[in-house]
Amino acid sequence: MEIIFEVGFHIISAIFRFILVNILLDIIVEMVVRATGYGIIYCYRFGQNIDIDSFEVILMGFLFWLGLIPLSLYIFVFK
Repeated sequence: MEIIFEVGFHIISAIFRFILVNILLDIIVEMVVRATGYGIIYCYRFGQNIDIDSFEVILMGFLFWLGLIPLSLYIFVFK
């Protein structure tokens, strides 16, 4: 009987781990990076048509957050 509960607990924890890690984090990280990149490209191109799935949008969002983290560490921790 104890093995059945252990297997059930393992299955339930695997489902929650899949939902939290694979789905929620992918959605949150991807949306934050894409939204930031879209905003930067939108301001750079003055409102022209922009493909939100383009590599340029993802790269700009990623570079923005990659640059913001060391800048904030420098300002708030090392200064």
